[in-house]
Amino acid sequence: MDKQYNNKKISVLASLLDDENNDIATSAMSKLLSYGKEIGPIISEMQESPNLLIRRRIHQMQAIIKTRNNRENLSRRFHNKHSGLWRGLNELHLLWYDNDNTEVLRSLRKELLEKAEIIKPSTTEKLVRLMKAMSFTCSSKGDIEPDFYCIGSVLETKVGADFIICSIARTIAYYYGWKGDIVYSRKEGYILLDSFGYKIQPKKWKINKVAGNEGYKVWNTGMLLKHAIFHLYLCAISSDSIRYVYTIGLCLSKMLEKDDVNKLLSYPFNGIEHSKI
Repeated sequence: MDKQYNNKKISVLASLLDDENNDIATSAMSKLLSYGKEIGPIISEMQESPNLLIRRRIHQMQAIIKTRNNRENLSRRFHNKHSGLWRGLNELHLLWYDNDNTEVLRSLRKELLEKAEIIKPSTTEKLVRLMKAMSFTCSSKGDIEPDFYCIGSVLETKVGADFIICSIARTIAYYYGWKGDIVYSRKEGYILLDSFGYKIQPKKWKINKVAGNEGYKVWNTGMLLKHAIFHLYLCAISSDSIRYVYTIGLCLSKMLEKDDVNKLLSYPFNGIEHSKI
């Protein structure tokens, strides 16, 4: 590659992307990625390179950049109270299933809304009728299965954790003017509560009037996303996959404002034996 970039160090590193020594190329890729947006021109030019080795390495870098961007976007949503829930759940899905893309999730959402258009769930009764008709079902409490917390999988299988199912239902209903919140109680778990004081229990899709002494806590966007990522972290640990533990752990460390992810991870994932529990 003959083209010189403004930063000479970047230019030198870029010239190593066609090195047949994988260790040298990997080191160059890592250093290039540390420059962030400065490497944009390189990515744009070299992704069309006739050299297959360069193209493959550029595509690997693009995948890493995409994952990092998703993680950054998601970490900001942890502090949201009212907006960004659907996007946040999408970004969480793409952290776990990094071979999926936004187009796949967009297609699933479009299919969902097309079916909702038949019933137009503007009221609590219509919302329950829609969710029953689409066969959305809550998974068993305590199930450690990533598909129950990744929204794309839940939209495909119609089975998911109660708060994910509630998130889907509320998102659909908002399009048609339904007003309400996702709330939590120890006795019932996560349910939907409308503005008229009627609750929807997603485990059986029942509607009941809330009694005056029932105490529910409203869960906002940030709280729901934090809850989802903690569950995915448990899934990662139970899978014994370093890749998943590290990927989800990085997101958790940003959420908890920790600079070193290894201080967050438990033994053996951080390599520090004295942290063993």
